[in-house]
Amino acid sequence: MTAEHPFDPSTVRRRARAAWKKSSLSPTRLHEARDTAASFMIAAGLNIKETSTYMAHASVTITLDRYGHLFPSSGDEAIAKVDAYFSSVQRPTHLTHPCKRPSVSAPSRPAPSGRPLGDRSA
Repeated sequence: MTAEHPFDPSTVRRRARAAWKKSSLSPTRLHEARDTAASFMIAAGLNIKETSTYMAHASVTITLDRYGHLFPSSGDEAIAKVDAYFSSVQRPTHLTHPCKRPSVSAPSRPAPSGRPLGDRSA
């Protein structure tokens, strides 16, 4: 081991095999063990940022690409959360949807006597 190489992969494999043997577990590839650990973190309720940090991913995008399907949120759950939010918010009574506003017409003026409305001659 050196400062540039904090661990030797063969040492990690040797220690992992010893741990599996001691625990009466079948050996598995180390990357599969890593994926399993990430899956347990997600199942335990860690959010995407916490999982990404623990897994030492460069960004949460990597974590989402690899493990996003394991996070419990679904489209239906998201819709239910938005619906619940809007159900709890007080709606202002003075605002209406632009399509539902009453039409505004110009104030009516009586036509000058003896002349049509469009006639501007004096």
